[in-house]
Formats: sequence, structure tokens, C-alpha cells
Amino acid sequence: MTQVVETVDQQQLRTALGHFATGVAVVTTIADGEPIGMTVNSLCSVSLTPPMLLFCVGHRSQLHPLFASASHFAVHVLSARQEEVCRQFARPGRSRFGDLPWQPGRTGAPLLPNSLVTLECAAERVIPAGDHDIVLMSVRHLHPVCGDNPLLFFAGGVRDL
Repeated sequence: MTQVVETVDQQQLRTALGHFATGVAVVTTIADGEPIGMTVNSLCSVSLTPPMLLFCVGHRSQLHPLFASASHFAVHVLSARQEEVCRQFARPGRSRFGDLPWQPGRTGAPLLPNSLVTLECAAERVIPAGDHDIVLMSVRHLHPVCGDNPLLFFAGGVRDL
């Protein structure tokens, strides 16, 4: 018989949810005239009509105030060949772009090359949720999909299909 845990230990919950495989994305925006970005695995489709997505940003993240107040974003769904991009945007600190090439999208958000798909979005609402904020976005532009395999996050690490 399966034992039910009545009080949830934070580390046990993290380990348990690590068994839910997710895609990996980098969300970018402009803050104080500079490109910023972060790796997320909390990307979720919310609605097709109207097209909406969400991602979550932790309150302890140095980038939290910048993402919580941004008006436009670019969401880059990473391919299996973009593991280094994933790691670069997961590092601490504000300057994560380094020498990565980028160009402004139609919304002004920084676009990275070679993603599986890139979605340009406008912020709709920021919803407090525990130690994170949920950033709800409307999709404004969709950039073509490339045919690579996705980069996945599972059990605390990145994987390929």
C-alpha cells in the first residue's frame, strides 16, 4: 500500500515534481535598455483563444523585479542542441547574454537564434503565488518552428529525447 505524506517537506516535493518531465525555455526581455533572460521550465499553455502562456519567476531571483514589471517577452523553446544556452541563462547574475547574438523582435524583446519555436508575448497580469509570481502573457507573434528535438528537464538535469 502507498504511504500518504500529510506534511510536505520542501525537498521531497522538489524531488517528486522532478519526475515530471518538462520542456526548457529561455524567456527574454529588455530592462533598463539591456537584454536580460532566464531559463524556465515552468512554461505552460493557458489558452488557444485568445493565445496565452504563463511562466513563473521566483521572488528570490535577482531578475524577479525586472520580469515582474516587463511589458513584453520573447519565449524561446530550446532544442536539444541548445543545452549551453540553457545553462548560460540559468547562471546567477543579471548579465547572461554574454556574446550570444540576438536581435529585437517586433515587440522589442530580444530574439535568440536556433530555438525550436519563439513566441513574442505581451504581459497581461502578474499573479502572486507563494514564493513565485505567475506571469500571464498573450502571444503576439509566432516565429517558425525548426525540426530539432526538444531539450527536456527531468530529475534535476537536462535530457534529450
